[in-house]
Amino acid sequence: MIQSSVAYQNNGVILVTWDEGEGVVDGPIGMLVLSPLAKPAGYSNTVHYSHGSTLLLTHGRRSGTPYQVTIWFMVEGATVYLATANRERQWVRNDTFTGRAEPVTAPAVVDHVTDLIAAKYWYTRPFIWLARLLGRQVSSATFRVATQ
Repeated sequence: MIQSSVAYQNNGVILVTWDEGEGVVDGPIGMLVLSPLAKPAGYSNTVHYSHGSTLLLTHGRRSGTPYQVTIWFMVEGATVYLATANRERQWVRNDTFTGRAEPVTAPAVVDHVTDLIAAKYWYTRPFIWLARLLGRQVSSATFRVATQ
C-alpha cells in the first residue's frame, strides 16, 4: 500500500484528482490530498479551479496565519515542481522560509522547468517566447518538492 511506503511515511503526499466534466462545460474538479502532515479536521472549499491549477495551503512565516493560493504545478517522473510568475508572492517567501521546497536556481534546470510550464500552461508561451527573444531569463520562482 502506498501509505506504508518510505516516501509517504517521510512526510510524503498522495494526490488523487478526477474530472467530472462533460463536453465544453467543465464541472468541478475534485482532489483528495493525503499526507502524514495533513490536519485531522481536513479542508474543503467551493472555489471552481481549472485543470492547470491546484491549491497550496501555507502558513505565514511570522504570524502562522494559514493562507491558500492557487499555484502552477508540473510533475516529471518522481519530481513535483511548484511555480509562480511572481517571485514576490508571499507563499514563495513562506515555503522558502520553512524549507519544505527547494528553490530551483541552476540556469539549465530553470530553462527546463520553464519549458514544462509552457507545455502545460499554453497562455504563458508568448511571455516565455518574448523573454527568450530578448535574451532574458523568465523571472518566475520555481521550487522542487522532494517526493522520494
